[in-house]
Amino acid sequence: MSKQLYTCGHSLFTSYLCDQLASFVEYKVNVGGCVPESFLPVLRRFDRYCTLHPQDHTCLKPETFLGFMDEQKVKNSTAKRIEGVVRSFCKYLILVLGIDACEVFVPVKLIKRTGKTFVPYVFSKDEVAALMEASERYKPKCRNKPT
Repeated sequence: MSKQLYTCGHSLFTSYLCDQLASFVEYKVNVGGCVPESFLPVLRRFDRYCTLHPQDHTCLKPETFLGFMDEQKVKNSTAKRIEGVVRSFCKYLILVLGIDACEVFVPVKLIKRTGKTFVPYVFSKDEVAALMEASERYKPKCRNKPT
């Protein structure tokens, strides 16, 4: 007996990410063995937020994710679960669908959602090259001398 493949109705989602969200649900259920009810409500809320904050192409900016998380009026434990579902979706966009990693913000585990939330600074390729070049030119005053 073969197990029937789960198909997610594309009408569940309406944002610019509707096709990607539907394929993510199908992937999680068919490949990962997850129950759609465990993460579908979070994805539908995220989809509604993305509908109100559209992008011109398939991408996920940090502002979109952080804005979505700031709107969630839930306990921290629930916020962590919501964040985990969205993080999984972001990783899916990059690893499975092959969307450029520069176009998708993969959220780190946030400590707090209100006030000043720490978002790590990501160096550009030019900044990394300049930093490496400066480190190669750096000469400490007491090179190879015991202190």
